Amino acid sequence: MILKTEKKRQTDEAYIKDLLKSTGYLFPETDEQMSIYEANVTLRELPEKFRTPEFVFNAVQNQRSSKHCTDMDKAILAGHIINTCNMKDFGRVKFQKLLYLVEHVCQLNLRSNYIRQTAGPYDGILLKRVETMLQQYHFYDISQQHTDNKAVQYIPLSSAEELDDLFRKNFPTECDMIDTFLFKFHKATMEQCEIVATLYAVWNNRIIRQQEITDELLKADFLAWDPHKYKYRDRVMKALIWMRKENIIPVGWGDIVE
Repeated sequence: MILKTEKKRQTDEAYIKDLLKSTGYLFPETDEQMSIYEANVTLRELPEKFRTPEFVFNAVQNQRSSKHCTDMDKAILAGHIINTCNMKDFGRVKFQKLLYLVEHVCQLNLRSNYIRQTAGPYDGILLKRVETMLQQYHFYDISQQHTDNKAVQYIPLSSAEELDDLFRKNFPTECDMIDTFLFKFHKATMEQCEIVATLYAVWNNRIIRQQEITDELLKADFLAWDPHKYKYRDRVMKALIWMRKENIIPVGWGDIVE
């Protein structure tokens, strides 16, 4: 009887998760989930007024004040991202793409300097500094596997359990926004994070440069980012649908990634 009850509970949980992914509340992972999601969402071009230089200027002018993060803030934020999204395929690439997105969507000034790398926006100096602080504050240890892919694992240390309280204390006005954002990527794959982070960067670049924005131009910029992106050519429009529905839309905050 206990085994049957446990099996039913697991089945119910799997059904709920599948439903959430198929409706876009969690990131769709399978082709079937994405097909159900697409059937209920219409891809729309940005209205003409949103493509004008006047809109871009006003959007940048109306940005809210950003939090200037100390080194301690960065370590706490990084640890919170790992705590929240440290799933099966979580590694250095997924971590940095989420760090980039959280910084820009929630407008947190980490004094970053992102450049183009194959997998998307990349700031090696920031990454190294954050990983060093994670170890110094005994939040996480960083272990790199001695295999071909040299995957990185983040292993919790003695102070990892304090991160939630520290996060609420150091990000009192931003914590709910950050958590709402991270929930959308709670079970997203590394590839999904790479696609969204790169799309966000090329979209944000166009806003900063006051250039025209269409789905076709965003896709072209995405594919021109690096030859590696061509393998995602059939997933770009689907990602744009999801980003618009989840309001993951740049406003021109931050610097151009080039």
